[in-house]
Amino acid sequence: MDKENKKTNKDFLLKKKDRENRNSVMEALQLYFSNKEKQNFFSDSTKLFVDILYDYIDIINNKYKKENTYSFYHIVALAEFEKKELLFMIFNKYSPLNKKMFIFTPYIKEESELFSTKILLNMLGSVFSELADIKKYNLSFAMKDIHNLITEEIQSFFLEGEKEERLLVSSFISEIIRTKSLNEGTKNKYKELINKLK
Repeated sequence: MDKENKKTNKDFLLKKKDRENRNSVMEALQLYFSNKEKQNFFSDSTKLFVDILYDYIDIINNKYKKENTYSFYHIVALAEFEKKELLFMIFNKYSPLNKKMFIFTPYIKEESELFSTKILLNMLGSVFSELADIKKYNLSFAMKDIHNLITEEIQSFFLEGEKEERLLVSSFISEIIRTKSLNEGTKNKYKELINKLK
């Protein structure tokens, strides 16, 4: 059997029919870490972070009420988002999420002793690729939606914020703009926000 067939026939922990079920995703995560024998800081923090992502998706589906709601692929896109620090700043604007952010909040300040947390958050996207058959085409569209969402959230929370906060958001946006995979339209939206944040 060639490599492509092996990849296609892989027995993923999360079946396609269960992807939109939050409990099924969390159970698949639990099984994944049990199989890896990684019941520790990394596994507990990963499960907490995914739980926060689902809470966030629920909040924004109610907030923006778009025709096409955010779903599983958007969770994966958030997990792979380039600047987790910016996500955390947004999450902290919502009181239901703020209560769960106690482990991750200091990460915004990039404190050196939190190197293990940085490793965790950078590897989170690869965990999803182990749980389910992630199609790059679908993920690409979901990531575009997430970038559009983030620009809306920045306009909602940070344009009138404190100068220090606006400068921090601008620095994160500048790093996102340098991402090679970002299309020109999305880059221009972020560049416009940098001008508004000055």
